[in-house]
Amino acid sequence: MVVFPGLLIAYMLTQLEDRYCDVFTWGLVGMVFTASVVCIVMFLKSPYSDAGAVFYAGKTPALVVPNDMVLGVIFAPVVIQKIFSQKVLALKAFAVLTLLLLASALYLVKSRICFLTGVVIFLLYLHHFHRKNFLGLLLLSVVAFVTVDFVAGLNIANDLILLLRENTRLSVWYAGFISVSQHPVVGYGPSQFYIAYEQVMATTSLPAWIMIDPRTVPWAHNMYLDALVERGVIGLFALLFLVYQIYIRLAERSDGSKGSRHYELFAIYAAFIGFLFAGFFELTIQRIWVANGLFIFIGFAFMDSAKMESAADTGK
Repeated sequence: MVVFPGLLIAYMLTQLEDRYCDVFTWGLVGMVFTASVVCIVMFLKSPYSDAGAVFYAGKTPALVVPNDMVLGVIFAPVVIQKIFSQKVLALKAFAVLTLLLLASALYLVKSRICFLTGVVIFLLYLHHFHRKNFLGLLLLSVVAFVTVDFVAGLNIANDLILLLRENTRLSVWYAGFISVSQHPVVGYGPSQFYIAYEQVMATTSLPAWIMIDPRTVPWAHNMYLDALVERGVIGLFALLFLVYQIYIRLAERSDGSKGSRHYELFAIYAAFIGFLFAGFFELTIQRIWVANGLFIFIGFAFMDSAKMESAADTGK
């Protein structure tokens, strides 16, 4: 159900003519727009203000938990690049609207992984385009963030501090690593992480300062640990090999391009770095959008270089 459309997406990207590549990246903008609108509508229709309760009552096949809004953050570089590169006023306005809706949705969900992924992408841009003044601009950015966070009452800093106490991820990751010894080669099987978690928690006593999630835990909140537990060493190696191949190709094309092409290709590269980072704390291939997102990056990575570079000039 996931592999076939994902492979089709990747294949289509490698076969698309130049002018249609730009259309596809607008499709990514549309995905961010749709996810943001659906998230906002869920909050408007829900009697709850807590993001977890809102998503539990109104979740969709793609947006299951508040952290799923990280998909908007991951592809935000593509949206931002459209704002600066697009010459058609209506399309530029649509990209701006998409970014504003995404910001509104993120304000509602108050997801720490969304914020941290955004920070990683921001630092990547800052270091890449302002390497000489990186430390000074970083300090200025921190001061600006703290000021806005305090004045606007966003409480983002406080939410990050709470990670020291709300640390159920530690028990989930511990259970995952301990369970690997039971099926190290091929794993427990796809979508079977919850079995590994329940087996370890039933026979393990953790320190009092580590919170234990009493619910059914269907995934590891770590894409790489998911692969190791469910598909064993073979599955983890396959995932890492694929990720490496994608990274090398996207990085080489970004570094080898200049001018407007460089900004377009770097946006895709930055989105992939955001995807990899979020994979350490939340993503799972069980999510349809995560699996399809990986196939999208596969398509970009194995696309003909000439097509990618020519597509970057479309719409300018």
